[in-house]
Amino acid sequence: MKKLFLFIFWIPALNLAAQSPTEGYQLGFADSVRVMLNNTKSQEVMAIGDAFGTLWAGLGPDQQLTIKRQAKLMKKKGYKLRPHFTNYYGAIVAAINTEKADAGKFSEFLSVVDRVIAKENSNLANVVLQQSREFFENHALTFQKSFRLRATNDNYSFVYLEPKVVIPDTTQNYAPADTPVDTTTAYLPAWQQPIAQPEIFGAAINFSAVSLVFVTPYDSAAIKNTKGTYSLTSKLFVGEGGNFDW
Repeated sequence: MKKLFLFIFWIPALNLAAQSPTEGYQLGFADSVRVMLNNTKSQEVMAIGDAFGTLWAGLGPDQQLTIKRQAKLMKKKGYKLRPHFTNYYGAIVAAINTEKADAGKFSEFLSVVDRVIAKENSNLANVVLQQSREFFENHALTFQKSFRLRATNDNYSFVYLEPKVVIPDTTQNYAPADTPVDTTTAYLPAWQQPIAQPEIFGAAINFSAVSLVFVTPYDSAAIKNTKGTYSLTSKLFVGEGGNFDW
């Protein structure tokens, strides 16, 4: 059975300059990140540090400068090694090594992180970093043992959406008080009322095309050939159109 529809759903989902043992020798940025993460003694975090140290040389100069600047500002704002920096560097590693994001998409991600660090508190910023990392690692909006929502056949971009500023137009003539008001929808039953989709603001992934595959241990279903925007802060996807297959 196939049907075209609108839909909405919520998803239940530093000082980087270090001294080496040789006195007077200062580590480069990538090595200092690796040492910092390796000092946690966590295998998962250590793997991120080693991977970051390896990929660093392959990044463009502008991307390297952006990452250094962001790390410095995050430290200044009191971000913690875990979870903030772990998710930050984990997202970068997954974007390059797992997602294989091209230079354009990776720069979009860094640009959104810039806005998040500047505008959001550290807790909300960590949600964005964790959700971005999960997306890059699994190409999914959520990836849990009991429920996964994968994005397939997609074209996406990272965006930071600002609220629209509406400037009142005071030049218009107002209608007379006796102008008839259309109250047609006021008397319709709830299921016939127009659907007002919520607006998404802040860090998000915009999908100009995507098929969403819902997977549980028992079954799977898909919304194919749709489009929409996924909020990285509220974990809300607002979509339009598509075919629901089960």
